[in-house]
Amino acid sequence: MSLNIIIPTHNRTNELENALNSLNNQTRASYTEVIIVDDGSTKPVAEDVLVKTFQKLKLKVIRNDKPLGANNARNQGILEAKSDWIAFPDDDDELIKNTEYKE
Repeated sequence: MSLNIIIPTHNRTNELENALNSLNNQTRASYTEVIIVDDGSTKPVAEDVLVKTFQKLKLKVIRNDKPLGANNARNQGILEAKSDWIAFPDDDDELIKNTEYKE
C-alpha cells in the first residue's frame, strides 16, 4: 500500500520535526511522499534542512505566503498527492512505532 502523508503547519517547527521523526522511525510503512504545507509561517519551513535530516522520507514542501488555514492547506496537499491513500496527521502528532493500519 502506498500512502501520501499531508501535514499542514504554521509556526511550529519543533512539533513538525517531532512528527517527521516519528514517520522516519517507522519500519513497516510505505510512504509515496510526505507533503508539508507551510501555511504562511513567520520563518518558512526549510525544505533543504528537512531533506538532509529525514533522508528516509520523500518530502515535498508547499509554502503559502500568508496563512490560509489548515483546511486550505490540506486541500492543497490533496491536489499534490500521487497516491490513492492519504493520511492527515497534524504537525504536533507523533506515530507510535510500527503501528499497522488495516483497510
